[in-house]
Amino acid sequence: MAMTYTSLIQMVEDYINRLDTDTINRIPTFIELAQHQLSDACKTVGQEDYIVSQFIPGVSVYQKPVGWRRSVSINFGTGADFNTRKILELQVYEYLRLYTKNPDDNTKWGEPLFYSDYGFTNFLVAPTPLLAYPFEFCYIKIPDLLSVTNQTNFWTNFSPSLLFNSTMFQAHFFLQNYDQASAYQVEVEKGTTRINDQDTLRKVDRNSEREVD
Repeated sequence: MAMTYTSLIQMVEDYINRLDTDTINRIPTFIELAQHQLSDACKTVGQEDYIVSQFIPGVSVYQKPVGWRRSVSINFGTGADFNTRKILELQVYEYLRLYTKNPDDNTKWGEPLFYSDYGFTNFLVAPTPLLAYPFEFCYIKIPDLLSVTNQTNFWTNFSPSLLFNSTMFQAHFFLQNYDQASAYQVEVEKGTTRINDQDTLRKVDRNSEREVD
């Protein structure tokens, strides 16, 4: 049977063998913390998502999607019918600013060539787009968190044992059962290593192989 949010809560309740209301009520918090722990440790293709939008003429700064953790690639359409695809090259922010000098100067607008982070919540492209080029942004995100109304996600579907072990670590750490917490942490580390190793061959940045995330 596939794991769900409800079944995970029941499993944790059974394994920690606690009846006090305070601990039972904290199980959803343990599950949420576990998901964040795994998202930090496992930046895999299973957490990859895409948005499709358009550049705005004269605008060089764009908001990253909710849940963004790391950019993977940006491609856009150009040509007479916008069906010719080009890939933006990742560069540092300072290089983009030197390249455009003054983003408000429309004599420097053109087809974007580069992108960079612009703080945590935005990204910058250069040159400033001349037209409303359609673009596709590939990024690593936090999988949608489990809840009563969202019963499954990447972790329940593809790595339920890892999610369970991580949740149990959070529970035992809270309960100050440090020996048991350490035992579950060992299993979490094994699981994260395994899932990252499985993903190694898929770690290609569409332009160049990336050694680490």
